Amino acid sequence: RAMTGVARPAVTVYMRDGTEQEKNRRSLELDKKSLETIVNNLPVGVGVCEIRDGKARALVINRGLRELTGADADAFERADGALLRCVHPDDRGALFAALSRCARPDAQVRQEYRFRRPDQASWHWFRMEARTIAQGESTAAFVCLSDVTARRQEEQNYARIFRQMAEADPETLCVFRLNLSRNRCTAEPDRVPSCLQAVRQDTAEAFLTALRACAADERDKARLAERFTRQALLEAFEAGQADAALEFRLQGAGAVQWVKLSVHMAPNPASGEAEALASLADSTERKKDEEVILHLTRRKFDYIGLLDLKTQTIEFRSRQPGVAGNAAQLPGRSEAYQQWRRYMVENRIPPEERDAYLAGTALPRIEAELAEQRDYSFAFRQKIGGVESRRQLQYSRMEGLDGKVLVIRTDITAAYRTEQEQLARLREALRAAEEADRAKTEFLSRISHDIRTPISIISSMTGLELEDRCLPEEQ
Repeated sequence: RAMTGVARPAVTVYMRDGTEQEKNRRSLELDKKSLETIVNNLPVGVGVCEIRDGKARALVINRGLRELTGADADAFERADGALLRCVHPDDRGALFAALSRCARPDAQVRQEYRFRRPDQASWHWFRMEARTIAQGESTAAFVCLSDVTARRQEEQNYARIFRQMAEADPETLCVFRLNLSRNRCTAEPDRVPSCLQAVRQDTAEAFLTALRACAADERDKARLAERFTRQALLEAFEAGQADAALEFRLQGAGAVQWVKLSVHMAPNPASGEAEALASLADSTERKKDEEVILHLTRRKFDYIGLLDLKTQTIEFRSRQPGVAGNAAQLPGRSEAYQQWRRYMVENRIPPEERDAYLAGTALPRIEAELAEQRDYSFAFRQKIGGVESRRQLQYSRMEGLDGKVLVIRTDITAAYRTEQEQLARLREALRAAEEADRAKTEFLSRISHDIRTPISIISSMTGLELEDRCLPEEQ
């Protein structure tokens, strides 16, 4: 530094250690490069803009933002509206208003809109999140842009599936949408019948409680209290269970006597919360039909089942108690067909009948028989607790249900005994007829021998008498 006030020109030299300052400078440059590398490799678009006097200047535009929009850094500063024209016409107004709010300091802005790059044919949903910070006379805006097209499609599919489920059953009386996580309940008021007005509640727990009060049978109330509480449904949802159903009888003697409660649970794609669609359908007529079929089944059949030849499973639609070892199995549940056969061989079929039973109930045998005819029947002997009986299995092809075979098992013990008694009577009658035939043959043989001798004598004497006659007229 030049010195003044001295006789001759002079300078003062100051020296200091700049090692730390240089290290800090180099460290800042390294941190800046590392930050730029991280920002450029983020899976979302990131941008930093300086807003001064209503004009924006791009400071940082990462690679993700350029790839999402198909624009360079200059495009964000140009005022020609090229990027705004890529926004869906229905969303431009809302996006422009959101961008205007970014000029305010300490603002948080979120907006979703549809965007289509010039080189793309389809629209994509973008989600913009911005945070602004005041910096003296200017404002810094930190913007994050992400493609949420997949999430929006999931939300649309989610809403569509719920809507289809609500409209699928023509017997549906009403549908309630439950948010199990937030304990909320909504319904369409016009669709709730008078017999179910009591279940119109604002919370999911209150809805389920009111539903239990509508049940007429104490056992149904107990089942509803066990399986259909908010906590029980949340636990089932967390365990991966998506569906739950129960049929129960309503209190009162109205037209709707039986209802079926069906609950379908799914995570909301946007929030991840557990939501459920609870539908109540009138099952009165179907219940009547089931009772008639069940009554006939109990009188006529051991069980009625559906055999799936593709999956090799059997689904029991109606079954008498004690028919199988798994007495707790409910109608509509399936089990492996081979496991069912193994249970029968080990617990029901006498040893001498097992090979014939396995051969007659084998899947290849059933398929071969049904390929030639519509029905195939197989009878076998069964022994339970020392008591023997006769059973018949009838397999029938189901039209319109590919690979499904109707299986009906019938107790034919009485018919078998009647048939055996008839066969015994027929054998006795046949034996008596054979005895009579032998007696007749013996009688005729004896009579023939006893009559043959005198007839021969008479015939011979008559011949001699005729030969002794002289005249032809006498002869």
